[in-house]
Amino acid sequence: MVWPDRRSRCRSRLAIALAGNPLTVYGVPFSFGGGYFQIANLTSSGLTYSRPSGSNTGPNNTTGNQVISDGTLLYTSAGQIWDPSTKTEVGTFPVTTFNAVSYPNYRSINLDSSFGEIYSVGEREVGSGDAVVVSAYGMKSHALDGTLMFPQLNSPTETDLVRWGNNGLAFIGPGSGPTVAQIYLVRSSIVSPSAPNPTPVLSTISPASVTAGGPSFVLTMNGSSFLANSVIDWNGTALTTTFVNSQQLTATVSASAIAQGSTAQVAVYTPAPGGGSSASATLTVASPIPVATISASTLSFANTTQTIASSAQTVVLTSSGTAPLTITGITVTGDFQRPTHAAPACRREAPATSPSSLRHPPQGRGQARSALQTMRPAVRKQLR
Repeated sequence: MVWPDRRSRCRSRLAIALAGNPLTVYGVPFSFGGGYFQIANLTSSGLTYSRPSGSNTGPNNTTGNQVISDGTLLYTSAGQIWDPSTKTEVGTFPVTTFNAVSYPNYRSINLDSSFGEIYSVGEREVGSGDAVVVSAYGMKSHALDGTLMFPQLNSPTETDLVRWGNNGLAFIGPGSGPTVAQIYLVRSSIVSPSAPNPTPVLSTISPASVTAGGPSFVLTMNGSSFLANSVIDWNGTALTTTFVNSQQLTATVSASAIAQGSTAQVAVYTPAPGGGSSASATLTVASPIPVATISASTLSFANTTQTIASSAQTVVLTSSGTAPLTITGITVTGDFQRPTHAAPACRREAPATSPSSLRHPPQGRGQARSALQTMRPAVRKQLR
């Protein structure tokens, strides 16, 4: 699309892409003020667009002059990756051409989801001069997969980059004169390397579970057929991944990703050609649970003379769960009016009256007391 800009007497350009479900039209430059893409909605009655209010401050000089989509995410010519479902920038890829954010490099990026690659064309500094460079980036890894340099071309007006064939790219560049343009056709292994990448195999993950609300942690993926450009997927989003070896990858998972109890599907992805995703594993983000542990469930006290306090015994209450434990009070239950040992019993042989030894009465609060007991002569007491 083009429309006249009366202030500068030149023509500005608007690039659009479709993404989301239902499909929505997203356009650059960003809305007036530079906050977000311009949006038009596709409805049963047609296309609707609400013009932003305020003054038009001109194109956003950091987002780029073109946007493309794989149907889910948005990619700009400045190397930004946006998730329209959350209206957040979720990644970048390293575009280094001179005019990545402005005209004249119009329609300078493209992608091929079947190969898992993004492509860009433009001029950049090479050595002591300039050259046209075609670059390929991994859609999952966001890393540079390869470049093609054309030092014989040094014009900043490369446009209309497209994919063709099994391993081809084409773009419009400078011709034999300042007003002449030509189509350049390129075949290269950066589009389709000769040897396909293996499909990664995921065996185990560590840890397999974490507690919601915890700090960031390092996720380790163990398996086989991992490559240097393989990445760890967390619920479909690529994490910044460290390649340890062909059998192990690691990535740091942010605390915000485990703020709430849930489950996460994690997998390893290797870009095309070949490659693909491993089988996913489930990582549990467990909701915190408070648990109280007591050091002793029963207490025993030795016989104690009346009016003398027994020795103190300590009971420790420990918070052994994964959530803070709030104690509003402690209630002790049980029959503390009765002793824990049976009272002494007597075997009587002749009637007599004599003082008995200390014994435990039925209601003694755990203390012994003296009592008189009628007994026969030659009394003999036995404890049973």
